[in-house]
Amino acid sequence: MDDLSFLSALVSKIAKDFPERSLIVLDSVTTLTLHSKPESVLKFLDVIFGVVRAKNLKILAVVEEGAHGAGFVARIRAMADGIMEMRADEIVETGL
Repeated sequence: MDDLSFLSALVSKIAKDFPERSLIVLDSVTTLTLHSKPESVLKFLDVIFGVVRAKNLKILAVVEEGAHGAGFVARIRAMADGIMEMRADEIVETGL
């Protein structure tokens, strides 16, 4: 079993115990592509997004801008229910 298959099985197993509308954070998709082929990562994400939807959970998947080709990002956008973009240069320090 490869790492992504193991992660898929793990998420499927533990997702059943999460309360509805729980948030799963995947930080980061970019890191996964350093260890697995982009096509394998997309297949993994497709499975995970399906599990999350079936269990009425939410997922936040972090993708670093500029680290992937347009096709890769487009396929993730197609899987997602919504997109939130954040830029570090627009963050205002609050003193916290």
